[in-house]
Amino acid sequence: MKNIKFFFILTLFGTSTVFSLNKEIKLQLKDKLNFSENQIANIENLVSNSVNKKLPIEPLEKLFNESISKKVQYDQLFVVLKKTIESLELARVYIENTNTEKFFPKDKVYSISLLSELIRFGLSEEEFKTVISLLSTQNNTYEDALIKINYYLILKKYFNSKDELFSKEVGVSN
Repeated sequence: MKNIKFFFILTLFGTSTVFSLNKEIKLQLKDKLNFSENQIANIENLVSNSVNKKLPIEPLEKLFNESISKKVQYDQLFVVLKKTIESLELARVYIENTNTEKFFPKDKVYSISLLSELIRFGLSEEEFKTVISLLSTQNNTYEDALIKINYYLILKKYFNSKDELFSKEVGVSN
């Protein structure tokens, strides 16, 4: 009986956090960005769907905070929000497909959020699978492997760039 009461209280506080977050965001979108009720409802539907899919909310909170501070328009925010949620879903799938008993993310929110960013910056599924499989055979944590993949993307960007100064300074050519 004690466990049931504890679970009920925990559930009540957990759901109130989600609803207060939605109210806070709704208030800021309405007051600071002058979004209509219909526009706010569309955004709330996307957010609640992502919460139902058990995606991390932290990247969405960051997106809302940046959007509010930069006073973006509804169309811009809605498109970026949809892309962010899609990349979070893809990141979760990538992690689930490469998760093993000995090589797994200890901090799923961090791992999904970072991998989502990498996907948005052009990391393909093939590149991810190749690099993660190589790094999983070494003595890396999952989080360390994701950081190294980030470094790989940075190097890939610069080595594929047409920047002659970079090529001259580093001594590489395309």
